[in-house]
Amino acid sequence: MDKGQTFLADVNASSSFINGEACDCCAAQLARSDNKLAMIFRNNDQNIRTIWAGISQDGGNSFDAGFEIDQTGSYFASCPATAPDGYWEGNRLISTFRAAPGGRERVFFSVFDLDSQKVVLHQYLTNSPDQLLAQNHPRITGNQDTVFLIWEESYAGNLDIKFRLSTTGPEGLVTAETKVLNQSTSGNQLRPDVHWENGRLHVVYQDVVTNQVIYISGKVDAVSPLNGVTKSTRVHLFLIRLPDLS
Repeated sequence: MDKGQTFLADVNASSSFINGEACDCCAAQLARSDNKLAMIFRNNDQNIRTIWAGISQDGGNSFDAGFEIDQTGSYFASCPATAPDGYWEGNRLISTFRAAPGGRERVFFSVFDLDSQKVVLHQYLTNSPDQLLAQNHPRITGNQDTVFLIWEESYAGNLDIKFRLSTTGPEGLVTAETKVLNQSTSGNQLRPDVHWENGRLHVVYQDVVTNQVIYISGKVDAVSPLNGVTKSTRVHLFLIRLPDLS
């Protein structure tokens, strides 16, 4: 209200309803819809480091309830330095995170229903026991029935950006086809992020081969959703060249 000259008092968004402490190397993520907020964070309770959501329904003035949206019970001897992500669709919090049940690094997605105060969907992308496979840094976005989940996947040390697309809500991610987003599979591609705006997806990731940040814009093919994302523009952000999204 005063151009950043003053701020409201700090609000405790985590420790009032849980044992342990916020995992200090995993960034928290804020999901907001009107006065409804979810502070999504990794908690550390004697090295059981699972994802929780602190819930506020008064615009962030208080977070008086918290829920464990990660049901893996993952043990990490040290902070895994990987953040959760999520957004609201109605009264459902749709989220994603990396966990390590049984020591295997896998991406999960979860749906928490605020009305029932229960996790109604909790699913891994793969239950493969292959120790050469590792998944990390997931991000998720969507609108109504369309959900787009993207992550970094390593196999035997080679990293690619992979995604799943559902046009039937988060439940459709369970059976959706996994696809590779990056055009070049040589070298490593990492740290994806995604944003949904006006019916279009905006994705960025780092390409280690070219030392560039790659930007891809696309929109969902509603006629044939298995075609995934139609790539329309590819531009190097470091050139400060904006894409034509018309």
